[in-house]
Amino acid sequence: MSPGGHSRWSRAAILGATLTGTVESVIPEGILSYDGKKLLAAPAAFGMALPPESSSLQITLVAPDGLQDGCAPEVTLTRSRDSPSWALLAQRSPNCSFSERAVAAQKLGAVALVVVNTVEGIYANRSFGEAKQDYECRNGESFVTSVQAKGGKMAGFPGSECARQCQSKRCLLTGQRSDAQGLQVCCAWDTMLTMAESDDSPPISIMAVFLNMASGDSIGELPKSNASIFKRWRPAVDPSSLVLWALACATVAFSGWNAAKEQRRQIAVSVDKDLGSGAVLEFASASEEVLELTPSHALGFLVIASGTLLLLFYLDLNLVVTVSFCLSAASCTGQMIAKFLAKQFSRTNTLVFDSIFVGPTSVADLAGLAGGLA
Repeated sequence: MSPGGHSRWSRAAILGATLTGTVESVIPEGILSYDGKKLLAAPAAFGMALPPESSSLQITLVAPDGLQDGCAPEVTLTRSRDSPSWALLAQRSPNCSFSERAVAAQKLGAVALVVVNTVEGIYANRSFGEAKQDYECRNGESFVTSVQAKGGKMAGFPGSECARQCQSKRCLLTGQRSDAQGLQVCCAWDTMLTMAESDDSPPISIMAVFLNMASGDSIGELPKSNASIFKRWRPAVDPSSLVLWALACATVAFSGWNAAKEQRRQIAVSVDKDLGSGAVLEFASASEEVLELTPSHALGFLVIASGTLLLLFYLDLNLVVTVSFCLSAASCTGQMIAKFLAKQFSRTNTLVFDSIFVGPTSVADLAGLAGGLA
């Protein structure tokens, strides 16, 4: 680093942000455990924080009578409860907000709310799902004759060919129709959600977590006693962030060193001609290369890399990226092999031309370029 660069405290701050401040999507930081099984759960943005496993909340899971969405005031609980600490398990629907469900469960005496994702909740009173956000046709696609066919729209057409291909086992209407085949359905995403609180919601003091559809399917019949909710253990520092940071620094360092290879050769030749070989060694020891790698380089790499990943997430460039990587790998491999083989012959080091754009170019360099293109 240069003496006039960032202070050691600023460098430490950037390094700490790199290791701990990673950008994350909805992370299932909670666990719902019962009968020896552990289901991933996403905690809500409201209510009580999840306790560690050592002091987990012991509950009995109870489903509402009548409508299963847990919305007030339709919910009434008449079933007997084996535990004074019980949690309401409700199905996601557009009939009320997440915080309204939590308030309704809290008024009934529940200590926790568990909301399970549903096809009805994904549709949210819409006739069709939204591409990419709600479904992905590359994960499963087929056609149905009507909204009641193959198990029905709100069930996710479980009897369709799409559902058999799909990991979530549920498919959504896309709004596309084929005169010959019928209504198009595509595989529904079964993602986690962070349940948000409404602006006018009263205080919520109970725990609340969200389960995906696959977890909801595995629960089976209720009530279930001896269940518990707790927070997953996570390391204070994400090892993957440390690896990415080290890889970024190593890439920049090697690129800078390798890019100056020709300049180093030219300097060595020039000094050798003017001062003799003895002075070359003295020059090399007195003029060691200084790698100017500042925190700005590392931060710039992270910003550009994150922006690129974000672009790839929203744009369907999967095939383009795959083909580009394959061509690049084949080109680099061919170039290295061809250049190595060409250098085994003495005449291949003969200079062909010298350009301000590409620098001195030898026969071996041209052979490597031809191998890469081939």
